[in-house]
Amino acid sequence: MSALRCGHVFHLKCIKYWLNEQETCPECRKPTKLDEIFSSFYFHDDEDSKSTSDSYTESSSSNDSRDMADYNNLIEEVLTSAFF
Repeated sequence: MSALRCGHVFHLKCIKYWLNEQETCPECRKPTKLDEIFSSFYFHDDEDSKSTSDSYTESSSSNDSRDMADYNNLIEEVLTSAFF
């Protein structure tokens, strides 16, 4: 998943295709460019990461915490740039 500065979220492949043709967000039509895509934006499904291995679970939990921190920082950056 990827996000634009306006805060709208799209599949990376879809928004790249769109922005090659248009220079606006498909939702709100605010001007944007290919180099303004937040492309490391993704969601993690906890059901897919369950394991019976304790070491894997501990490692996965640690990675999930870092991923959530990165996600929260990205959301804050998108919202800050969208409104200020």
